[in-house]
Amino acid sequence: APAPRVVNVSSNGHRWTAGTGIEWDTLKGPKKGSFVSLFDSIASVKLYGQSKLGNILHTNELARRYGEQGLVAISVHPGLIASDLSRDLGFISRNFMNIAGYSPETGALTQVYAANSPDAHKLSGKYLVPIARVGNPYSIAKNQELAKQLWEWCHRGAPWNGFYWNTLKGPKKDTWIPFLKDFQRFQCYAQSKLGNILHANELARRYGDKGLIAISVHPGVIDSELKRELDFVAQWIYGMIGYPATLGAVTQLYAANAPEAEVYSGKVRRFVTLIRRNLMASL
Repeated sequence: APAPRVVNVSSNGHRWTAGTGIEWDTLKGPKKGSFVSLFDSIASVKLYGQSKLGNILHTNELARRYGEQGLVAISVHPGLIASDLSRDLGFISRNFMNIAGYSPETGALTQVYAANSPDAHKLSGKYLVPIARVGNPYSIAKNQELAKQLWEWCHRGAPWNGFYWNTLKGPKKDTWIPFLKDFQRFQCYAQSKLGNILHANELARRYGDKGLIAISVHPGVIDSELKRELDFVAQWIYGMIGYPATLGAVTQLYAANAPEAEVYSGKVRRFVTLIRRNLMASL
């Protein structure tokens, strides 16, 4: 795109890190909870806060690295929103958000402004607050060195960023706990499917200008022999809601043969998307 924009939805909750910035050891995955519920709540708030801080730092680093190439990167605080985000809060907090919060429609205005307004192209690296105003984030969010560290941490391959690289070396000895064994298999299956999409996207990126079309496909839930090692309940669910194998092949055939499918190179196509699109075309 001639003037691409990245809008990261952050939050004023980035201040809840209490100035500590990113606690790197907490990014390795969830820890065992405390027996004191208050401590768990404080830890959850800090984790949320540093995820929102990360949004701002990532935005600023994007603007610093690619601003000269025309990229506009803006972080946004949409405001306090009366939405389902409050569903797990206590009675008082939940009702306060519902009474004092913006409607979701109003909460979207600053993001829409950042993504579409001609004036916003001058705001790369800025933090916007409601409604469509330049705000002043917490001082730690302006730390360029921390932004660089976060960028490098992400690009080293964080353990929760999709792939557990050590699992790609071959199967490990099975655990004696059935649940963990099933979880490990599920996780390996999921990252193999993630690999399919990443590989297709990279093929499209590298060879698209040479005419190669690479499309990754989700065929849908299929009632097939794939379910043979699942438990009885899971097999029953597959049998009840799964497409027959013949319908499961529709999206692959479309991607391989339809003339208009070439526009989907580097995209993921789903059977449900095709059904909806064809249904709308027939109305």
